[in-house]
Amino acid sequence: MAKKIKGENGKVYKEHKPFYKKVWFWILAVVVVVVAIGSLGGGEDETPKDSAKSAGNTKVEKHEKKEEKNLLVNHKKYKNIASNAKETDEVEFVEDKSYKVELSNSDWAEMKVGIDEVSIVKVNNYEDYGDKTAEGFAVIHVNLDDIQRDITAYPQQGTILTNTGQQSEGHYEISGWDGELMKGANKGGYAAFPIEKLESVEDINNIRFSFSAVYDTDDYDDENSRHEYDITIDLK
Repeated sequence: MAKKIKGENGKVYKEHKPFYKKVWFWILAVVVVVVAIGSLGGGEDETPKDSAKSAGNTKVEKHEKKEEKNLLVNHKKYKNIASNAKETDEVEFVEDKSYKVELSNSDWAEMKVGIDEVSIVKVNNYEDYGDKTAEGFAVIHVNLDDIQRDITAYPQQGTILTNTGQQSEGHYEISGWDGELMKGANKGGYAAFPIEKLESVEDINNIRFSFSAVYDTDDYDDENSRHEYDITIDLK
């Protein structure tokens, strides 16, 4: 009950308690403290959950990231071979073995043919636009020198026969370095031949390589106007 106080003017007043002595104040204070503690506790629980969720996402991303392939199209020396494949981003370079060769053929007086390097290349997932598959390639570096007249020669369209009994046509143009050759020109470049079956680059140790060369003439009796080069290459 509120206490009554008589003032100097004779009037009677009720004494009012300070707000902090009232019951409602302390009830309100307790409620505020409880809510605050609950909020702090909830924040602590959420942080680890968020961290766990974030870590889980990172783990999934690492798992889904594909291993980068050793693609043939990225190989400095053999990348042009991949351009003949249906799916260039699927053809993998596995390994190669290169041989230094010293071969010179002057059987035809109109042009000298030299071979100074042969590489056997192992690949995976190769299929060309004609649906032909290959497990490897024989890559031959050819030099055409001492050209005595205007001739036409396509070593890149030649034929090879390997010691494993596989015959292959070279329609896999690496670059347009052969074809019509003028008198006095010296040309050179690579010719690539697909090998259908190749378990190891060590399997090929001998290649028979042939291609033709011809010059134009109005003399129908000129039997020299066409020549077939037939060269055997030992790889060792």
